[in-house]
Amino acid sequence: MSKRDRARLATALDGLPPQIAHLRRPILDIARQDQDLLGCGEADTTLLESAVWEGDAGKEFDCEAAANALHLWLEGQVEHRSAWAAPVAFVEGFLRGLQMFGEGNPPPPRPKLAMGLQRIAMDVPAKMKTKLYAEGVAYSNREVQIIIGELSDDGYRIRLEGYTQTFQLKKWPRPPHLRDEIDANFKIGLASGVRFTSRHVETGLVVMSQYLLVVGVVKVEVGLFSRNLVGSDLSKYEAMIGSLRCK
Repeated sequence: MSKRDRARLATALDGLPPQIAHLRRPILDIARQDQDLLGCGEADTTLLESAVWEGDAGKEFDCEAAANALHLWLEGQVEHRSAWAAPVAFVEGFLRGLQMFGEGNPPPPRPKLAMGLQRIAMDVPAKMKTKLYAEGVAYSNREVQIIIGELSDDGYRIRLEGYTQTFQLKKWPRPPHLRDEIDANFKIGLASGVRFTSRHVETGLVVMSQYLLVVGVVKVEVGLFSRNLVGSDLSKYEAMIGSLRCK
């Protein structure tokens, strides 16, 4: 979320009704997080959970009443469907989910999400932009986006089956402008595994390359995605994969 939207949100939250004013801090905490994580189950809701299960000044918390009050307040704000209001909508949805499925007991303490690569490292040019994810990272510049994620054994198996069904068994239709290639014995540096490449049929250039690799004892998924719709020469970025190593 941009600084401008966060400032707009903070100003608006000063006007929260007294009965839900204690939600201001959890909403701002959600706003400070990576908004891409909110819809995939990786948001940190620690402060929000505390507001629910610890209550306000020891009082019992009514999730339905709080969600309704938050909804009515938001509807009365100018441009309430703009990006600045997304964290408010997230908190309302969180409260309605608790109301629907039961508040129950407080969950056990959870460890903080491990952001970035935990078990492997790769050499990356200093000028590439970096974005951290849970046990993963994305690098990008004007030519390419590189996404790397560490996998469990089950995660590796599930992805391998999915890629095989898509690229090899052709169970689902593929885009007509792409030509797929599979290298089942791919090896570079310390990494080995399978490479799935999609080339543009007219230019022959790589549109995306996806890899399922084993580096030492660590299983990894890597994706190289050209920012050019007709593909690019991604060989220099594939060479970076050769620097993958265990920490």
